[in-house]
Amino acid sequence: MSFQRGRHAFYARSNVAFWRGKSGELAEAVAAFTALLKEAAAAFGPDDPDTLTTRGNLAQWQGESGDPGGAAKALADLVDDRIRVLGPHHLDTLSTRHNLAEWQGRAGDPKAAVMTLSVLLEDMRRVLEPDHPAILAVRSEAARWQGELEDPQGAVDALTELLGDMIRVLSPAHPDAIATYNNIVYWRARVTERAETTPSNAIVEESIRLDLPGTVPEVPDRAE
Repeated sequence: MSFQRGRHAFYARSNVAFWRGKSGELAEAVAAFTALLKEAAAAFGPDDPDTLTTRGNLAQWQGESGDPGGAAKALADLVDDRIRVLGPHHLDTLSTRHNLAEWQGRAGDPKAAVMTLSVLLEDMRRVLEPDHPAILAVRSEAARWQGELEDPQGAVDALTELLGDMIRVLSPAHPDAIATYNNIVYWRARVTERAETTPSNAIVEESIRLDLPGTVPEVPDRAE
């Protein structure tokens, strides 16, 4: 089998492993990506892009299978290697840093997640346009973990500013704008000590008044 054909077979097996995880077979996905990582490192080299990507996939499913701390540790190590191989501003490096923050937060360390995202946002703004979708996504995540850090008002303030940009760049009816609006409602409810009450459209109308362009449509329950 040629080297290139070996790559194609590797990609096919990676896709199978991914969809096993998506179908709920988490342990099987972890086992599959563990085997794929060993093979990729031997066949392609430890710093090959496919090897690095496989490490990220393994960390993802490790976290989904119930080990968020292990996922965060694996991604922190991967960030170091991506920076060494690709540089701090490569898109793959930026993406891995975003994933690291997610698992830091899910591992119970929202402070680390906020710090990771804060530095990441500064670096992304050096290489991407300010309204790039990736920057908007990082701003949303940063607000989320700011709220989880017992600062719901900070989350409301950050999301309100983000919503204005989303309406300007996307449209009031864009799914991301609706989700952001809905999340403002959620964190405003936390501010007013109604965290256990699912916000309704009536609460939207009475609890939030945003001076923003356009009209935000009615929203469902809080988007995850």
